[in-house]
Amino acid sequence: MKKPWICLAGIFLAAACLSGCQQKDPKPGDVAGYDPGEEYLSIWVHSIEDTEEGQAYRESVESFNEAFDGKYFADIEFVPRNDSGGGYSDKVNASVMSGGLPDVLTVDGPNVSAYAANGIIQLLGLEEYRYRKPKNLSGGQRQRVALGRAIVKNQKVFLMDEPLSNLDAKLRVSMRTEISKLHRQLGATTIYVTHDQVEAMTMADRIVIMKDGVIQQVGKPMELYDHPKNQFVAGFIGSPQMNFFDVKVEGNLAKFKDGNTLALSEATVNKLKGRQGEMILGIRGEDIKLDEQNLGLNQENHMSAVITDTEVMGNENNLYFEFGGAQAVARVSKYEVSQIGDTIDFVFMPSKIHFFDKDTGVNYTEEA
Repeated sequence: MKKPWICLAGIFLAAACLSGCQQKDPKPGDVAGYDPGEEYLSIWVHSIEDTEEGQAYRESVESFNEAFDGKYFADIEFVPRNDSGGGYSDKVNASVMSGGLPDVLTVDGPNVSAYAANGIIQLLGLEEYRYRKPKNLSGGQRQRVALGRAIVKNQKVFLMDEPLSNLDAKLRVSMRTEISKLHRQLGATTIYVTHDQVEAMTMADRIVIMKDGVIQQVGKPMELYDHPKNQFVAGFIGSPQMNFFDVKVEGNLAKFKDGNTLALSEATVNKLKGRQGEMILGIRGEDIKLDEQNLGLNQENHMSAVITDTEVMGNENNLYFEFGGAQAVARVSKYEVSQIGDTIDFVFMPSKIHFFDKDTGVNYTEEA
């Protein structure tokens, strides 16, 4: 069985999974904790050394290990999470920011370490801490120093392990933008490991969704959002997550646990390819519509529920309610104001409904 390879050439790849997503019960000899009998993530960064047509395949563990010898790591920079300051006792100046190795900053001309490091110090908001030692910085500040050490070296490849995990919410948002901008400016390959699906969605060109060390789906952010291959991906991508209901499909009807029924469109019935019985119905909050136009277009599928909770987000509102034997959430316009205890009428957008296998989680409506 040939393993999945992701060939990168200057793209931003996010490897996203739940916290503690390594393979369960790894066996001796497994590569990076992943079972050789399963699909796991193997990455060949061919921006370092191009291969014919940009393709590369690992046929064995030995050849994989041989491919990544010391000469490759010379052009790779690793940014760990929870950086402690790297053992540097100097202050946060150009020397520390260049990792004590100013010679690596000689790119196409004279040494530019001081100039580059000063710019990165300002970019990361560390100007006021310039004369403070890393051991006297907070965790978030030390993490910014680690990020600066990597960026300033102008490497070809960046491996980032949750580099924003210790930053406050406001700085995380600004740093997402800055890292993406720097990635484009440097033209480097960035491999970014995160448990935060918002970081993955907003920063990456491609996302790898993993569960227990096994690849679930690879694709562009909106491909994963609109066309998840299974229930895990559907629930991982999106905030709030997709609504899920236990249903029983009979003919062109989906019956919910509380007795409600939903008439399925002909397109949805065709996607199910004759499948009947118990399934999981999924629909995103923004595809639950309360407005008069959609209620008028889908009169045969009117449903109602009582609001149990609300979240006013400013740009939108989240309305929570019990329906179909589960708690559901509808994402509505900020102008659609409802209160706890109100009864709402709503419809599911027919073209946005997903059906998942109850045991395997496979998305029937996204099968080729």
